Amino acid sequence: MSSDLRFQCGTTNVKQSRQIVALRDHGIYIATDRIDSASSRHFTQDYTLYTPVRQDNLKKRLELLRPEQSPSVSLDPKLQILATRNYALPNLQMRHFSTTPVTYTLTEEKRTEAVLKADSDLKQLMKTFSKRDRQTAESTHCIEFSQKVAVNWKSQGPQVLVTLVMPQSRNYSLNLSPSITQSFTLLNNSGTSTGFSGKLSDGTEIRYLASYQATDLDLGHIRAKASALLLIGQRGIALNCTQIGTADSTLTPTASDFVFQLENGRVIPGEVMHTPIKPIVIAPATNVFTNTLKASLSCETPDIEIRYTLDGSKPTPQSPLYKGPITIDRTSRLKARGFRRGITEDIWQQDGTHATVVYSAVFRQESPLPAREPMKSSPGLKYDYFEGIWTELIVRSLTYPAKETGVLDKLMDVGPRKTDGAFGIRYEGMLDILKDGVYTFYAPSEFIFPDSESGYDLRVFVDGQEWNPAVRWHGHGNWSIALKKGKHNFKVVYVDMRLRPHKIELMWGFPHPEFTWKGVAPELQLSGPDIPRQPIPASMISHIDQ
Repeated sequence: MSSDLRFQCGTTNVKQSRQIVALRDHGIYIATDRIDSASSRHFTQDYTLYTPVRQDNLKKRLELLRPEQSPSVSLDPKLQILATRNYALPNLQMRHFSTTPVTYTLTEEKRTEAVLKADSDLKQLMKTFSKRDRQTAESTHCIEFSQKVAVNWKSQGPQVLVTLVMPQSRNYSLNLSPSITQSFTLLNNSGTSTGFSGKLSDGTEIRYLASYQATDLDLGHIRAKASALLLIGQRGIALNCTQIGTADSTLTPTASDFVFQLENGRVIPGEVMHTPIKPIVIAPATNVFTNTLKASLSCETPDIEIRYTLDGSKPTPQSPLYKGPITIDRTSRLKARGFRRGITEDIWQQDGTHATVVYSAVFRQESPLPAREPMKSSPGLKYDYFEGIWTELIVRSLTYPAKETGVLDKLMDVGPRKTDGAFGIRYEGMLDILKDGVYTFYAPSEFIFPDSESGYDLRVFVDGQEWNPAVRWHGHGNWSIALKKGKHNFKVVYVDMRLRPHKIELMWGFPHPEFTWKGVAPELQLSGPDIPRQPIPASMISHIDQ
């Protein structure tokens, strides 16, 4: 199963978070979505429920696919229960509890019609699949199906959607097992919180309430001022809690998130539940220095001990404790980790609640590259404009024959473009450095981060050295180089593969218009001594007239 929350486009005043509680002993999960919208909006929680079918059970699945027999996904809109019906495979049941009424929209399986037409002819059916899906079916012996379900509601202000998820074992029956959540009761405190109460298959009583922020939550014989309160049998969890108790006693917990036990009508707090420690930030974000460098370590999570090493080894609770800036006078690899106070042994868990992963930075000591001999130059950069098939432009970006040449006043000016197809521009000249020191180039976010497809390639050269933006956490997307005062050879090669209007050229429908970058041209930024991070100004670029 996969899910995604979406809402009306063009808004920035919506906040959303998701919290998941796994009750491993009982094999169930509770997902709590908290949303806050400053204005009234339509929201949709999209689910993709996977309903594969084993190849050896194709005939039986054909019977199940026919609506009059048994749909692959069943829906009870009144009780807000969704359930899959995967014959001879594991299944899933979900029930929603919300502060706002919801409706459901089911989208038919894309392949249902193809399967019904193919009847029991597996070879004929596989012809309707893509090559990738055929390969998946051959390796897993399962044919992929999915059902899309949308949970819709309209609301304004704080709201909560609680989803109870219950995986089920393999089902070899045509009849869907009744959901135990059918007997669950909706708990709702005047629309500010929502949850449920009921009994699990083993008879254990379970109660849960959640709100957008800490408020008074009442589960009957236990009350708390918290954002979530769970009681299963005599054990429970309180989140963002400032007060908790029963009719007999009330206490103020020392931590906001914790597990507890009910004993003789009293709440006994137990283990503290920590959220993951925030990342360790290593500064400066440059990775080159000339003489010495002062490196600092910080963490947003309070009361954390930061341990570090400079010899390449993994930091442990016994490693040096960070107390202030670290002086580095040679090429070094700095590694750092954050630990909760009181941790005396290395932590093997990777959840980040008691110790972070290792954060590292490589600081290279380099001598500044000398500048060119003084010479007369003119403002702007020379350019070579070229166009053609995008694969050839990428591979031969340095040597592809120019269709037009000239001089441009600004870097990354794409004015020479004369095609709706792929094109490239080589900008070449000099970079005027006003002071000795380390200069850092910043790759555009769409070029370095995976949240969108840039649709272009960007290469930067200074004195013949090609940039290599960092891919590690420290200085991600940055490239630093030490330069002497004066003019330095400078070249930027830009190849844009995006077509106008957008057209999908690559395999598997990629790049899709929804996540292809829509900008006209990227922005290359620079920082250095007495120069804050900014787009490379026209005053720093020039070319030699020949």
